[in-house]
Amino acid sequence: MNLGYFTQPFHPTTKMLSQSLEEDFEAGVIADRNGYSEAIFGEHATDAYETITSSLTFIASLCYNTKNIKLGTGTINIPNTHPAFVASTVSMLDHMLKGRLLLGVSMGALASDWEIFGTYDLNKQAMFEESLHQILQLWKTKPPYDLEGNFWKITTKKTMNLELGLGEIMKPFQQPHPEILCTALSPNSVGLRKAGQKGWSPVSSNFIQEHYVSSHWKQYSEGSKSVNINADTKKWRVAKMVFVNDDNEKALKYGKGLDGPYAKCINQIIKKLKAANKLNFLKENEHQLDDEITLDYCLSKLVIAGDPSSVKDQIYKFAEKTGTFGTLLYVGVDWLDKKLAKNSMELMANKVIADMHI
Repeated sequence: MNLGYFTQPFHPTTKMLSQSLEEDFEAGVIADRNGYSEAIFGEHATDAYETITSSLTFIASLCYNTKNIKLGTGTINIPNTHPAFVASTVSMLDHMLKGRLLLGVSMGALASDWEIFGTYDLNKQAMFEESLHQILQLWKTKPPYDLEGNFWKITTKKTMNLELGLGEIMKPFQQPHPEILCTALSPNSVGLRKAGQKGWSPVSSNFIQEHYVSSHWKQYSEGSKSVNINADTKKWRVAKMVFVNDDNEKALKYGKGLDGPYAKCINQIIKKLKAANKLNFLKENEHQLDDEITLDYCLSKLVIAGDPSSVKDQIYKFAEKTGTFGTLLYVGVDWLDKKLAKNSMELMANKVIADMHI
């Protein structure tokens, strides 16, 4: 099992933005120095608690400050961004990283982002599919481009001049393109079935109940099988909130305490899902009452915390229920206590995953 890192990222609004961004940057560097295979960063344009507004821009800050780790967008909210911008910027970053880029894509999930970009009332699924098709075509074909879609028309027919080097989109360092990742939160995700049909890689959210995680692989593998693609579990990433400390009692207090950073993150998610009438994402079954989805309940179900030995045991049990996956994504939350947070990342790599055999 590989160890990766993922952050939404969540930070309290009382913390200075510059400090939050600096800590997210430092987490990426720590992950690289401790052998994490990848670090994936989320984005939202209109969320005061999630302070990376562009995962592409943020990854650029880490390109020349990391050596081995792959860096991923988690995710680019495709309907809110022009396909030509995504294609050209991803290509540039892939060259900056010399092939260490992962391309996470989705429709996005934040209604206020959709509204501010003018996509709220549009068919985001259709936009997502059209945009990805156009991005791949820009990487696959030579100019002049003439891509006519329902949402975007992409062409350089009028102005192309190859003698002057004008009119062609940069191709990625990786050929034919970086690995494409698709995330899922809901059980039995139809999106992951479609990802399987495309040969893209699945990522399971840390907010889905563990006994539903296996449904993601079922959907993905069935989608792959329907088009005669071999579904490789090594491509499957599963995100999980984990906190490690040599002192088990201290680990439980920080990782599962109601005043801890994991609690603050989960509490904000509960509020958002309740406001969006999507609290079912956190339920263990469809008959569970909304009143049962409390902060205590979610902390007990969604967070692994303890000393290295205890955390190893909990991950083994988690993997028994989910089935074999390729990469465990350690979820980064706000550094309420910087020393404890950094130490947890180091312990996770050097005293937990390093000693596990999955």
